[in-house]
Amino acid sequence: MKFAPPVTLLLFLVPVLCGVGAVLLPAVGYFPALDLYELSFAPIKTLLRTPHLTSSILFTMRSGFSATVISCAIVFAIFASFSGGGVIRSLRFMLAPLLSVPHAAVALGIGFLFAPSGWFIRIISPSITGFSEPPLWLINPDPYGILYILALVIKEVPFLFLIALAAQNADNSPKALITAQGFGYSRRAAFFHVVLPTLYQRMRLPIYAVLAFSLTNLEVAITLAPNRPPLFSRFLLDLYNAPNLIEQTIAASAAFIQILLVLIAIAIWRSAEILIHKVWRLMLMQKKIMQYNGTQKNTAQQKISSSTKYICAKATDISAGASGIAVCILGVLAISLLPIWSFAKVWRFPAAMPQEWSSNLWLEASSRILEPWGLSLLLALAASACALVLCALCLEQETRNKNNMTEKSLDKAIFLLYLPLVIPQTSFLFGIQILLFSIAVPVNLIILIWAHMIFVLPYIFISLGDNWRELDKRYKLTAQTLGYSDNRIMFRITIPILLKPLLTAFALGIAVSIALYAPTVLLGAGRFSTITSEAIALASGGDRRLVGAFALLQAITPCFFFVLALLIPHIVWRKRAFMAGYSYS
Repeated sequence: MKFAPPVTLLLFLVPVLCGVGAVLLPAVGYFPALDLYELSFAPIKTLLRTPHLTSSILFTMRSGFSATVISCAIVFAIFASFSGGGVIRSLRFMLAPLLSVPHAAVALGIGFLFAPSGWFIRIISPSITGFSEPPLWLINPDPYGILYILALVIKEVPFLFLIALAAQNADNSPKALITAQGFGYSRRAAFFHVVLPTLYQRMRLPIYAVLAFSLTNLEVAITLAPNRPPLFSRFLLDLYNAPNLIEQTIAASAAFIQILLVLIAIAIWRSAEILIHKVWRLMLMQKKIMQYNGTQKNTAQQKISSSTKYICAKATDISAGASGIAVCILGVLAISLLPIWSFAKVWRFPAAMPQEWSSNLWLEASSRILEPWGLSLLLALAASACALVLCALCLEQETRNKNNMTEKSLDKAIFLLYLPLVIPQTSFLFGIQILLFSIAVPVNLIILIWAHMIFVLPYIFISLGDNWRELDKRYKLTAQTLGYSDNRIMFRITIPILLKPLLTAFALGIAVSIALYAPTVLLGAGRFSTITSEAIALASGGDRRLVGAFALLQAITPCFFFVLALLIPHIVWRKRAFMAGYSYS
């Protein structure tokens, strides 16, 4: 048990740091595998002379910041308007399933919705638009990246919403909100003055992870982002796939620049946090000074001010609720189109639904679909199982040494967990690929499972951590008085009680692994195909039915395991109902 944390760091953190280090040397011309032994800035200079590099960087920064700002604004507006009410519970019920759907499946569904021959155009044609054939519009991909930002928002809002919900419950924010309202604050003012400062501190690292993902993801970029200018992650992948091996040094330089872009973006975001905090405090001080000096408005001004505040408050409530519902509806519609396309035999424009249905596609393409699906399932099960065991052992060791751990050490551990989520995937995976190539390690399934585990482990640890730490200590004390050892308590009491959180974390790990694209492409060297890599490869083709089949299988596989995570505890503890639903989250 004592060796669990160091082993986890060795398998989880060291590869990330080594990958970043392995990128730096080829970026400055040192690449022994290609007989390059002299340090040189030639690769960086060549990269800087690449056409459209500046426009690609600016477009990436604009898209990444836009998606993150919009997602945060929607989540904070929802909590400010409906915190402590039934709307939050309803939105949790609607948004939580979207978290299990991979980004690529949502991106493909959004493409089906908004394409010139997509469903939105179909339902208003020809009665409203007069179109009897698809219009020649440049919508997917659109030159401004609007669909790309929309797809990111649909996936990021559920993640940030659930993170905010967990952070709010951990800080007893509902009680603080009620107390502030008792002093005369409105619900929105109480949220922004009392709840948001502490809530945001707990959400800072997840928001940084969302920002980093918006700047560096590949699967959504390939599906929905424009090619001119390309997002920087797409630009990096093109350099990596270049036939000339010498260009690998240029790709390493691009990977290094991508790391700098993420660091600069986080620094900009952090500077904005500090600036907003100072401006907010200045406004509050100015308000207090006005109250202290007795500065008051006349009756007419007060009436106008109160009516304006009322109108703004109602507009905020309507906008917050509408945005949350819109995210749910768009996500559900995007996923719903996948089975329709996969079973459509004849679906001519402008018909809103297929004229003929058939399952022949599934029968004809079963061999092509089952092989990548089987590999995806194998990778997901193996990576999630390894990560779950490591996380459980680390959390058990943490609870046993809780007296020796300070809050700062826990914060450092959480920061290390978010490191692979903040550092660009394509950058450090490219570095790991260079490192494996340099030491002549062949690409195999073990390497791929290990790469998936790097991304799965943080999500499992975050999902399981609060439940493990908040388990009632009286269970352990009672067992110790009966002579149980620590290991026996873990296997006979802790794990059975936490069966539901353990299975939920395992299902979340499978969802994360199924959605991974960059590790398969960069470390698989083209020898391994998963349903995600196949779906994205087919996205640029013309057979929407086959794309729909792959994307549907990609979407329903994680959902199946989430359903099992809910059913198994009820079956195992069918005679002990309180055990089946045991969870603090």
